[in-house]
This record gives sequence, structure tokens and C-alpha cells, in this order.
Amino acid sequence: MPSSTDLASMQDLVEGERDIPFAMLLIVRTAWWRRLLLSATLFQRGAPPEPIEIIDGAKGNQT
Repeated sequence: MPSSTDLASMQDLVEGERDIPFAMLLIVRTAWWRRLLLSATLFQRGAPPEPIEIIDGAKGNQT
């Protein structure tokens, strides 16, 4: 889950003057027994942040 600092920084990025219409924040953490924990959030100008579904393409599994 993104921190409040991450959320504010990403929202500032898409709402700023640099003409960036969207951005995605991907957070990857290591977990027990060689696993990764993933979190993705989409930021769009004029919209609240929303979580993105991550699909494991190698196995076709959703995370």
C-alpha cells in the first residue's frame, strides 16, 4: 500500500504543469520463500488514485 507521501507525490505529478496525463506507482516487496508482494496504483489527472489489478502472465494467475 502506498504511503501518504507517495500518494501526494504521484498526484502532484499528474496534476502539475508537466502535461503528464497519467502515472502508475508500482511497489514491490520481498516476501517469505522467494516470493514478491506487488501493489500497483493508477493516477490520472482529475481523478482519485485507484488500485490496478496485477496478473501473473507467466502462469495466468491474478495477484
